[in-house]
Amino acid sequence: MELTNLKSNISNENMIDEFIKNEIRQGFPGAALVVIQHGKILKQTVYGYKLKYDKNVTIIKQPRLLTLDTMFDLASLTKMYATNYAFMHLVGQGALKIDDPIKKYIPQYCGCNPKNECRETRLIKDLVTHTAGYASSIHFYNPAKVPSELFSQDKHKTEEIIETKLGFQRSRGDHQLSVYSDIDYILLGFVIEHISGMTIGQYVMINIYESLSLKHTLFNPLHNSHYAKSDFAATELNGNTRNHTINFPNIRRHALQGEVHDEKSFYSMNGSSGHAGLFSNLNDMSILIQIMLNKDTYENIKF
Repeated sequence: MELTNLKSNISNENMIDEFIKNEIRQGFPGAALVVIQHGKILKQTVYGYKLKYDKNVTIIKQPRLLTLDTMFDLASLTKMYATNYAFMHLVGQGALKIDDPIKKYIPQYCGCNPKNECRETRLIKDLVTHTAGYASSIHFYNPAKVPSELFSQDKHKTEEIIETKLGFQRSRGDHQLSVYSDIDYILLGFVIEHISGMTIGQYVMINIYESLSLKHTLFNPLHNSHYAKSDFAATELNGNTRNHTINFPNIRRHALQGEVHDEKSFYSMNGSSGHAGLFSNLNDMSILIQIMLNKDTYENIKF
């Protein structure tokens, strides 16, 4: 249903509610919505369900309702609310410069491919602007999709591959068109970890999230005894099989709830990566969003 087709005599708020509820009636599982203006939350609402099916892919009699505390897999929003925040914090601290070569922070990041495309020429800003020349994605976790030397289901091995073996699809440069790439942000995550000596999750937790008293924003939440699967919105019924059409070693076949859905993050990066893996809930996200809207400030906290 188009928003313009809804009854014109209802308020904007009711129009939004009715639009989302109509989508849920048609099968959309659920949604969480926050509306913020000038630092004030005008609307904070959840709709629908966090779990509708059992392990046999049968609709359960009483689907589990979303709540304001329900945590979600943020997928590629990890790039924004973990990696970019960590990146900007390090730049603000003077520990990282965007015009520096990546090799300055990762000494082993060197070498050229047959076309003489060299890692040494890649700059930090190339990663942020998606102009480093990497492919959009590499299926490191699936041996049927990559050469044996690029296969990895271990974070340390994946890091070695990206930093010393993975080639480029095109030249870098300020005049290159941006081509969105998970690899750029996986590598940017490694840069952050090399500089800080922490995982990216530890860095943002200590330097950003704890300052904001965020309790529900983290990587690998099921590794934390405070959380159970029931705290999360489910993402896919049959793991990463795409309804049993895909297979590779160690593939998950169960409904994913509290585990990062992204295959590169889960299998090749142990769930903690610069491109995907972060979880959060509506309240925490409302704060993180305001940090960006307010140019690094939230209430009396400035980064």
